[in-house]
Amino acid sequence: MSNLRYAMIPVDHDMAVKKGWGKLPLPSPVEALEAAIQGRGSVLRTDQDPAPAAATDNVKTTLLYFEVSL
Repeated sequence: MSNLRYAMIPVDHDMAVKKGWGKLPLPSPVEALEAAIQGRGSVLRTDQDPAPAAATDNVKTTLLYFEVSL
């Protein structure tokens, strides 16, 4: 994963809490992905607006989806 630029976490934290599924996404996988990316890209979560670092020509964001061009 040394060349990882983007990671996507398809989770809705509010819905997970509502369903009683605990704290999703778990902090340790999120931290591991952020460490693997090391400032080269961004961790995209479907329940959050993307960080400014993700606003590049490679990432298109809409209200419904993220499109990442490789």
